[in-house]
Amino acid sequence: VKQSVNQMIGFLSQKEKYFGRDTIARDITLDDLDEEDIALLLSGLFHIQDGTDRSGRVVVYVMIHMLARSTAKSIIRVTYFVFFNILSQ
Repeated sequence: VKQSVNQMIGFLSQKEKYFGRDTIARDITLDDLDEEDIALLLSGLFHIQDGTDRSGRVVVYVMIHMLARSTAKSIIRVTYFVFFNILSQ
């Protein structure tokens, strides 16, 4: 249980660091992303395959050659947004 609590605290700390205190208890939306984040999101860095694989998993392709175009902070914020929106579906 202690390890789970520590993981949740770490997760919420990172969420606060990258998105602000007011986002801790809610989902991240497009309104939380800045211009650089939106540009990266629309750049095609991530491609989400329609449907799922044979095991029911969502397949996400990351175009790693595009990573050099943005800051680490923006990559982290967009990655968070994409993956948590996938998980919430």
